[in-house]
Amino acid sequence: MRTGIGFIAFERLLSALVLAFIACALVGGAWHILERPVTPPDWDGQVSGLTYSGYRPGQGPAQHRYPSPDEIAQDMALLAPHTHRIRTYTSTEGPDVPALAARYGLDVMAGAWLGKDKAANERELKGLIRQARGYPNVSRLIVGNEVMLREEMTEAELIAAVDRVRRHTRQPVSVADTWGIWLEHPKLAAHVDFIAIHILPYWEGVAIEDAAAYTLKQLQLLRTAYPKKPIVITETGWPSRGHVENEAHPTPQAQARYLREFLPQARALGIDYYVIEAFDGQWKRDEEGRPGPYWGLFDAFREWKIPLTGPLWVDQGWQDRVAPALVVALALGTLWNWVFAHWRWWARLLAVLAMAAGASFVVWRDMADAGSYAPIQSAFIDLVLHGLLGVSLLVFAVQLIEALDVLGTRRWRRAFGVSPWPAEQPLPLVSLHVAICNEPPEMVIATLESLERLDWPALEVLVVDNNTHDDRLWRPVEAWIAERPQRFRFWSLPVCEGFKAGALNFALSHTDPRAEVLGVIDADYRVELNWLRELVGHFTEPQVAVVQAPQAHREFESDLLARSANWEFEGFFRAGMHHRNERNAIIQHGTMCLVRAAALREAGGWAQWTICEDAELGLRLMTRGWELRYVDRVYGRGLTPEHFAALRSQRRRWALGAMQILKGHAGALFARSPLSWGQRYHFIAGWLPWLQEALQVAVMLMCVGWTAGMLIAPRYVEPPIPGTLALMLAIVLARAAIGAAVYATRVRCTWRESFEAAIAAMALNYAVACGIWAGLLGRHARFIVTAKAGSRSGRQPLPPETKWAVALLAAAVATLVQNGFGGREPLCWAAALVVMALPHCAALWLSRASRPGRPSIQPVPASGVDAVPGLTSPA
Repeated sequence: MRTGIGFIAFERLLSALVLAFIACALVGGAWHILERPVTPPDWDGQVSGLTYSGYRPGQGPAQHRYPSPDEIAQDMALLAPHTHRIRTYTSTEGPDVPALAARYGLDVMAGAWLGKDKAANERELKGLIRQARGYPNVSRLIVGNEVMLREEMTEAELIAAVDRVRRHTRQPVSVADTWGIWLEHPKLAAHVDFIAIHILPYWEGVAIEDAAAYTLKQLQLLRTAYPKKPIVITETGWPSRGHVENEAHPTPQAQARYLREFLPQARALGIDYYVIEAFDGQWKRDEEGRPGPYWGLFDAFREWKIPLTGPLWVDQGWQDRVAPALVVALALGTLWNWVFAHWRWWARLLAVLAMAAGASFVVWRDMADAGSYAPIQSAFIDLVLHGLLGVSLLVFAVQLIEALDVLGTRRWRRAFGVSPWPAEQPLPLVSLHVAICNEPPEMVIATLESLERLDWPALEVLVVDNNTHDDRLWRPVEAWIAERPQRFRFWSLPVCEGFKAGALNFALSHTDPRAEVLGVIDADYRVELNWLRELVGHFTEPQVAVVQAPQAHREFESDLLARSANWEFEGFFRAGMHHRNERNAIIQHGTMCLVRAAALREAGGWAQWTICEDAELGLRLMTRGWELRYVDRVYGRGLTPEHFAALRSQRRRWALGAMQILKGHAGALFARSPLSWGQRYHFIAGWLPWLQEALQVAVMLMCVGWTAGMLIAPRYVEPPIPGTLALMLAIVLARAAIGAAVYATRVRCTWRESFEAAIAAMALNYAVACGIWAGLLGRHARFIVTAKAGSRSGRQPLPPETKWAVALLAAAVATLVQNGFGGREPLCWAAALVVMALPHCAALWLSRASRPGRPSIQPVPASGVDAVPGLTSPA
């Protein structure tokens, strides 16, 4: 026997380990493919020349903060092993670089920075002349950098400056500008001793595969144009970060590839060149935008960036970071597969794949952030988006676990069905309670007629009308009940604290003391006659406190709004309730619900401090050790909300009540209590998607403002990195796929109806968010009866989601208009804005699909009808 048990345990462990290993191996293989390695020629790290601006983080010409002599000397010591020449851009800002470079045997091509400010130009020219005369290691002079490109001086002015410097110095003199400028200004070329050209394939949108060849081609073009002039490439290189420029992608891999492909060819061909640049310059963002800070061979903290030999990966060194993450995923995945051995093999495999992918994402984000000098604005929005992404991943994990549990479980361990009362025992008295408020009388009477037909002789029905100030609504119900005094009783309470909860407590206080089971029915439900006959038998087991049957609907097939609402509800009752029922953690609902009378009285009745008294009671009973059961069989059908405004009001109320419950029972959920870990998980994780919707409202507001900043000041306000946005979109698509899979296997509906359910779920996101914020902020709760029959006619006003849809879509369009479709970052940002707008567009669409109400008696609005007297939070 021991051998048999040991073998089964070993087999179970081996299966768990093998599946986890396969999942981690698949993720590792995906990393290898996505990293797209290339192997350019090896490089010894030697450069003909380097451009140099010694500014360190926090320094820059705009702030008038310059590197100290000691800092420049440290830089020269770093550069000396890699080159024997440097090029400077200014002669007046900071200490004299030539003097410090001379200590390390470095030749200097000295520059003067020229622009529109004539006084500053005069100082720069005088400084350049002084350096040329004072330092023997200054071998060539550059008068102005891309001045013609920036159109800050005329050709004549620049020629005059060149001639002036030549008159006072002995070194060769030139002007540094792009290759195209030189072709356009042959007169300028005639006044210089050599042509100093900038060839930067990145800025011209050249793909990295063609970049080295492009540089050589443009150089040859200049040689053909000026065959008698020496030509020096005074800037060439590639940034490691920034925005995409047509086909040019700024990545560490691309930067290293360009250098390792171009520099050996330049050496072989005897090309005179300077690589831009020695060190990353954080200050350059203000002048050159996002790519500006990332051209250095060293980063801003003086660490070498370029791998000299071997393959180049998108994320260099990813293996050393990914391997530990996958080992952790392997260990956790093996444990997961052991615990959930009752799942089918593919469900366990998918679970570990998700773990490994999640660990990979953490690693990728860490690598993506490495070496970034993003401004505080970008860091802030990235932090916010990362927070939202983290919550989205957590929500995705919760929904994935639910889907895998629903689809992967071979057989539910707590599957409950019909349980008739034992024939040899006398039938217990059942007391059914119906709370009504401002309901159409014909609808209520139809419900009572279905209760009258129930196949259960030991029955009483208590009807409590509360807070209805128009007696035309409850008088017909009272008259109908007066004709059936044997089973039915009626009360009208003009003022009832707690509304439905108060009415149910009133009914409880007037219930026949012999009643063993209580039932709650909504005023619009038509109940099947065998409901009690088939379910009351569950109460023969003493630990059972609640037996819940699913909510269902009727008269929805021909109406888009009704269909959407119905099938959106169905997903929860066909899948989510089974998932919860496995751990005795179902959400108790206020209709089709049977409760043990003794348990309800012992728990103190219905809570009047929350507007979701049904869910609160279920949780309270669990904390007292009772069992709640879910029987997935329809025994009654009600009406869907009459129009979209009613549907969103209902969902907002549920979300608000959920937060009241979360705060009111925080001790039981988060501290020591009789609740099991499974019950805690379902009540916390189950509301997590709603909390995400609340967070997203704040994020949407921020994103609209951020887009405005991108449009007004694009140099300073930039979109987040595309990877984060792409992953958020991938999560949205993955959640949609999960929902489609669950509906396809567990909900009996067509693909069209499944799509309509998804639209309804999206359309309610903002209503949920409003309810969550109201609940969290402790606003005064309002009980509003959900309109279900004849309460309003004609089209409803535009929902509040309309303004969000317009704002987000306008922001997306404006982003594309300003940036076009060429760049990944703006395109991903626009796509993210469109995705954020989809729920609001869905709300607008469903609000236009609302059906007109049926003619009926309209309730007379009463002052204060929305306020719940005495409704306070226990927290």
